[in-house]
Amino acid sequence: MHILDGPDYARAAMFMVCANHQVATPTRSVSALQRLRTFSGWAANWDAEGAPAPDQEAIEAAANMLGHLRSFPIEPIATLDALGRPMFLLHYTGGEGEISFTSGDTFEFVIDVPGDDSEVETELHFDKSGLPEKLEAVLSKLRATFTE
Repeated sequence: MHILDGPDYARAAMFMVCANHQVATPTRSVSALQRLRTFSGWAANWDAEGAPAPDQEAIEAAANMLGHLRSFPIEPIATLDALGRPMFLLHYTGGEGEISFTSGDTFEFVIDVPGDDSEVETELHFDKSGLPEKLEAVLSKLRATFTE
């Protein structure tokens, strides 16, 4: 039996974190919220390669946005980027997307809309009172492709 340590352990742990969304839970949204809460407890060097501790304000913003995303036909998968910032991976028929939180009040996204160009926005403000207009418009366009 091979015992993982150091970078090998970190890579295996990250694989488990990324693969964890496959575990049966009531919904991926619930799983995403659980994962965000887990990330809150991680310290610096969580990847064994010097990554900073996850950005707590960005995690709170991501958790807030998760609630606003429930009205759309997507189930985000929560993860962290190499800088410890939360992000949602979106996988759906005909495309995929990503919503990345750059701080506690800004985010960016790249979302493929089937039959249309990818939508890309950077440094959008998120005041946590609802989805920003640009993201809501793209998600509404995406919803329309599922109902056609």
